[in-house]
Amino acid sequence: MITYCILKKNLDEDLMVVKTGFSILAFLLGPIWGLFRKLWVYSAIGIAFLSYCNFILSFYDLKYFFVICSFASSLFWGKFARDLYIQKLITSKFKPVKHVVANSKEDAIIKFLTESK
Repeated sequence: MITYCILKKNLDEDLMVVKTGFSILAFLLGPIWGLFRKLWVYSAIGIAFLSYCNFILSFYDLKYFFVICSFASSLFWGKFARDLYIQKLITSKFKPVKHVVANSKEDAIIKFLTESK
């Protein structure tokens, strides 16, 4: 079972359903995942961090430490990417309404709508 966060626009009945927890896709893609979710600032920071690590470590001929830096970046994105996305939605007028445990997004919406009636 997966936990979903149900977000709702203040005035509309527009619902947004977002998974919470660790994201394998964000772990694998890192800042690129953030670009697809329009997390511009965090993606820019992630790309700058990886570029800076690559530059500094290649300057000192410690390229093998770049693997550690990129793994740390991947862990960050895997752990916090969905939370950053939810925070972005909250700043764009969505309000978190409820956390629902379900098997899929569709099940989460059905559970939420049946409990709210």
